[in-house]
Amino acid sequence: WRPVLAMHKDRGEKDSVVRAWDDMTQAHEAAGQKLEAAELHLEKAQWLSKTDTLRAVLEPARHAMKLFETTNDREGFARVQLWLCDLPDFLQRHPDEAHAYAD
Repeated sequence: WRPVLAMHKDRGEKDSVVRAWDDMTQAHEAAGQKLEAAELHLEKAQWLSKTDTLRAVLEPARHAMKLFETTNDREGFARVQLWLCDLPDFLQRHPDEAHAYAD
């Protein structure tokens, strides 16, 4: 999956990149590999933060936090929280969304 993901990124095929991440995370979750899936969700959120909406970024970030929480990985959970707190540039680019999703 990683080579496929890299190929789609290089080509700028956003929808294909998102589908590749979704396929990878679903496969890991189905196999019970929640930590790997959580890392992929966080990676997806970080990538989306460069180009997409706040809603698109929050969905995988929140899912990563839930997976880290269910596996009792406090460090992973904290990494997601810290990353979310470090989104000021993103929030400045999307002030209306930041206000709408302030919860």
